[in-house]
Amino acid sequence: MQLIGNARSTADQEICLENIRLSGALLENLINGMLVTDQYNQSGDDIISFDFHTTVEDAIIPLIASAKRHNVIIDLVIHRRIPPIVRGNAQRFKQIISYLILNAVRCLERGKISIEATAENTDKAVFKVYFNVNLSGITPLKDFPADPFSSNDSSDRTNQSGSNFGLTLVKTLIETMNGKLSPTHNSDDGYVLSFYVLLLRDNAQNSKKDDPMSKRVLPMYNKNIRLKAEELLAIEQIRTDQAKAYNKALPETRPRVLVVDDAPENTQLLAQALAESYQIFIANSGKDALSIIQQIPPPDIILLDLSMPEMSGYEVCKQIHLEKRTMDIPVIFLTTLSNTENEAYGLRSGAVDFISKPFDLASVKEKVKNHLALKHYREILSVTADTDSLTQIPNRRRFEEMLAIEIRKARRNNTPLSVIKIDIDYFKAYNDSYGYLEGDTCLQEVADALKKTLKRAGDLVARWDGEEFICLLPDTNLKGAAHVAENIRKAVLNLRIPHQLSPLEKVITLSLGVVTGSKSDQNSGEDSFEVLLEHAQKALIKAKETGRNQVYVYRK
Repeated sequence: MQLIGNARSTADQEICLENIRLSGALLENLINGMLVTDQYNQSGDDIISFDFHTTVEDAIIPLIASAKRHNVIIDLVIHRRIPPIVRGNAQRFKQIISYLILNAVRCLERGKISIEATAENTDKAVFKVYFNVNLSGITPLKDFPADPFSSNDSSDRTNQSGSNFGLTLVKTLIETMNGKLSPTHNSDDGYVLSFYVLLLRDNAQNSKKDDPMSKRVLPMYNKNIRLKAEELLAIEQIRTDQAKAYNKALPETRPRVLVVDDAPENTQLLAQALAESYQIFIANSGKDALSIIQQIPPPDIILLDLSMPEMSGYEVCKQIHLEKRTMDIPVIFLTTLSNTENEAYGLRSGAVDFISKPFDLASVKEKVKNHLALKHYREILSVTADTDSLTQIPNRRRFEEMLAIEIRKARRNNTPLSVIKIDIDYFKAYNDSYGYLEGDTCLQEVADALKKTLKRAGDLVARWDGEEFICLLPDTNLKGAAHVAENIRKAVLNLRIPHQLSPLEKVITLSLGVVTGSKSDQNSGEDSFEVLLEHAQKALIKAKETGRNQVYVYRK
């Protein structure tokens, strides 16, 4: 409640309290959304009367803080013809909007999300509500298809499936409300995500409000520059209120806090203040800190002194964010510098906050607690955004994020980077013969085999699209990548999954294309990293054209 007490006016306090309530509702929606299975998962008890305007804004407002950090503006227009009180599955309705806007924000950079809601036949008992969500500022996908959910067995398929927006789950949720989602590419820098759902008219409570929230609340939140702090407080309250539910799913261990400062008196003071609630690790130099960070498991949060000899806090922070395992660890700088320029530079280096010296221990405890809560909150959201729901391995979105990171590391360290593109042979025939349920089971078994074959912590396997998978192998040369690919091929072959329509082994087999990128030659100006995916696709096509059930290595 400290942030509420420090609010400058009653209006600011009301904003803070409202955001706590709405953020709690958002997290509840997102967690419940993960449990959705199919369109028959609803019961009559889910249909209730609810305020349309309030429900839409309750879904959007907690996401405005994230939008502001991406320099994204959210606009909302709700047409007057939509009844203020409707009947339907309010929770599912909020989940649809929350997921759609959350994933859109993560894809945009300095963009705008314009949301327009209208309806038809509202005088009838059942009517359609249409949403047009216009996104501008995103880098467009090439050859965006009319139907991003279409599936075929074309080996040279380019995966423009719309998965960058996390649309597969949104599509499923919309279908549970008897609706349809239609994403389209409308210009060089934008997309329109259109969908409709069916709602029921509530004649008993149908009265138009004089002051709809869509004209009042959302602009207020867009202008609230202190929203990030209130968001952290809201998340901490959520964590406290739902502690019992989380304890069932999460390990019952205290969070690990690493305190880094070259002055022993500072580390001792902070350790004593935090020891009651956390496991404390201490380092007195940047080198020692990096050594501790590489331990398994790594720290959950790091308090890092800016001014240290040999290796500054800035340098340590940059090293932390170069590694896949540690890049999401929140770092709070300990500093005697308080000017805006230093803070801005620190935030650009990857820090999430500052703690000034001499320490206000009450403030230290609050900041650690808030940032740990926010980390936990983001981990919950990332399950949906970055994981393929069927196979439970990373999805294409996560692969592309990690590919960009690993390319930067490979260039900096002058190390090779390899990619393996994988396709299940004759999978369309398998689905036609055995059915889609068996097809899903097959995909799960193949994904599990791929995951078990990759031994190193830095290696990544992801579901690319349909029956295609892809592996990312940092610091791996072409010979090593080909060896890994052959091990993958044998691992799946040894599963002996029956496939009577396959002209090969009568079991499920794989075709694999392997490519390795290296740092560009300064004289030639060529950079093989930029064409890794293109060359991997070419290698995969060659593997299929020359007989399948084999590894094909791409060479210039």
